[in-house]
Amino acid sequence: SRIGKKQWVDKHIPGTEIIFKAAKAKQELAGYNKILIDDREDNIERWNSAGGIGIIYLSTDQVINQLKQLGL
Repeated sequence: SRIGKKQWVDKHIPGTEIIFKAAKAKQELAGYNKILIDDREDNIERWNSAGGIGIIYLSTDQVINQLKQLGL
């Protein structure tokens, strides 16, 4: 849900902008230093192909660790 995702971002990475977009259109926002966290591999593949940084969501701890590896 949008509310749950916003709450997660506010708790774990406050001040981070969050944008909600339909799955087929997400890659339209991809670019340098733009991150997509998603549980669908096809979304991540399209995002990465468009020049973004994609993180496949498997667990909260895994995403946090990957964000830390990116310096966030």
